[in-house]
Amino acid sequence: MEFLEAWNTIFFTEFKDYDDAIEKLSGKRHIASFVFMFYEEVGVLLRKKLIDTGLVEELLGTSAKQIWEKSQGFNRRCQKEVFARGIFAF
Repeated sequence: MEFLEAWNTIFFTEFKDYDDAIEKLSGKRHIASFVFMFYEEVGVLLRKKLIDTGLVEELLGTSAKQIWEKSQGFNRRCQKEVFARGIFAF
């Protein structure tokens, strides 16, 4: 139920970018992270050809594309923050 509530919140909330999303989510960044991470993980399975594209389309419908489009501004900001802290530095 927790994922469904988070998904509904993200899916039905309009936001322009990271700051707008955080404001509309009352600072609850984990809600967006929870949903976006799920779709990122599905993307990894697709890229590695571990799951069939048709199956993903059948199970997730157009929501995958819609959530992916919404996540772009949010994800770019998170990536900048993560890389700025040097977490992935070699």
